Amino acid sequence: MEKTYAEQTGRFELLNKSLALEPSGNEHMEAFQKLIDIDYMQFASEESSLADEAWAALELQRIVRRLRMAVNIPGVAGKNLLAIAGGFSSGKSAFINSFVEHAEVRLATGINPVTVIPSYISSSTDVCIKLHGRQGGALSINAAEYGSISHEYVKGFGFDLRKIIPMISVEVPFKRDAFSNVCIVDTPGYNPGNAGDASVADKYSASKLVGQASSMIWVVGLDTCGTIPQTDIEFISDAGITGENLYIVLNKADVKAQSDIEDILQQVADDLELYGIEYSGICAYSSISKEKNLGHIGNALDDFILGLNTDARLYNELESRVNEVFSRYECAMKIEKEELQLRSNTLREIQKLTLQHGGTEFFKDAQKLFKKLDLASKIENIDALQRRCADLRYKLLECIRNTLESIGICVPHSNISESEQRTSVECCNRDGEHTVQATLSSQADESEPCQIEEPVSPAIDTSKKKRRVRKHESDVQNMQESLDATTRNESVNGLLSVWNNIFGIAEFDLPKNKIPK
Repeated sequence: MEKTYAEQTGRFELLNKSLALEPSGNEHMEAFQKLIDIDYMQFASEESSLADEAWAALELQRIVRRLRMAVNIPGVAGKNLLAIAGGFSSGKSAFINSFVEHAEVRLATGINPVTVIPSYISSSTDVCIKLHGRQGGALSINAAEYGSISHEYVKGFGFDLRKIIPMISVEVPFKRDAFSNVCIVDTPGYNPGNAGDASVADKYSASKLVGQASSMIWVVGLDTCGTIPQTDIEFISDAGITGENLYIVLNKADVKAQSDIEDILQQVADDLELYGIEYSGICAYSSISKEKNLGHIGNALDDFILGLNTDARLYNELESRVNEVFSRYECAMKIEKEELQLRSNTLREIQKLTLQHGGTEFFKDAQKLFKKLDLASKIENIDALQRRCADLRYKLLECIRNTLESIGICVPHSNISESEQRTSVECCNRDGEHTVQATLSSQADESEPCQIEEPVSPAIDTSKKKRRVRKHESDVQNMQESLDATTRNESVNGLLSVWNNIFGIAEFDLPKNKIPK
């Protein structure tokens, strides 16, 4: 009873301190948030050219979360994120513990689900463990308190503690230098056979955390599985991290004979190949035995981790992602403007033909319809939106630069002036030196973000608009040929047909007695 009372008292004290956390204010971060919440939302509500605008809005929110994490946990900001993921009881926490040098700092382990609040673990000479509030602010805890935070402990609160404390940062000495530029993200394991609320929340949390990382180690427990489970394969496929950024660890390999391990390694390799999942390597691993690595296919685990241990440039990553979003807006608006300009040119040709073959009276009535199209103001509106797009992009990048510099992260200096930068961000130049397709190709060749790879939205589909533009030109040409070869009455009917095809006007409210015979 005394133990239960002490646990309840400890929970109450932790909850009380967590609720009292003050947000960590950063004026540059708040300025960035304001630009997204107000300026961008106003721009997006007025702009209608981009088809995948939902992706753009979500991507900007992901950038906000990434930047806010850098503000809240500066020690993690400049490092490559490596997600450690896997099913329930696969031994993820024990796997991470095997790299930690400090004997007292240990992630909770056990046969029941333990990881509930995701931990961001990075290499440091000193030990520093903090609970981070949802609105900012941090609470320091000791190693013993950290080791006790498990599913069972959090369940005692009677509600989901992650709503108040969404993450934990851990700075601790590592056994290897290979983690100096790597931050490990310990994700909750999920139980595919359990459809309960906690299991669903764990799977959602794991998916979200994996989406933040640039690389992933997927852990499989060989004590319960002879190969990689089907549910694991489905999770890996949905995560979208493959190739050189994915590594498979067959943990608890010490329970298997060496001859069986070789067969299991090959079976897992065959299963991954069957489902088209590319990977850097697969290894059999033991978190508790002296000999950790018990065989591998492809790259060794040490080589995989060493390949991630490169200098991460957070500003370059965020700059690339912001540019990707606004380049898509620029391209979409450029295409829309080109179509409107071609429509305007087509309209002028039709006006000439209307006056020539329909007479002055018919031309005056037709002019009323032409004015309803209001193409000139639509083109001017796109010009204004393009300027706002370039200006918003510049302001967002400046806020990112100022935010990172305010927390001591080195940002490369640009020699480009403000006006030059705002001009250079346009995805297609106004002189027509590059086609839209060439611009889209150059976007695809841009370097990938150095830390976080999010799902990329589909490329802008320009084919339909280009076909419509070519059809407008063809219609005008055909109409001119028809006018030269037919009577005036037939020509006017042809004009009405072309107007309908080009401008989407189903019926023309022209007095029948004014249509020339």
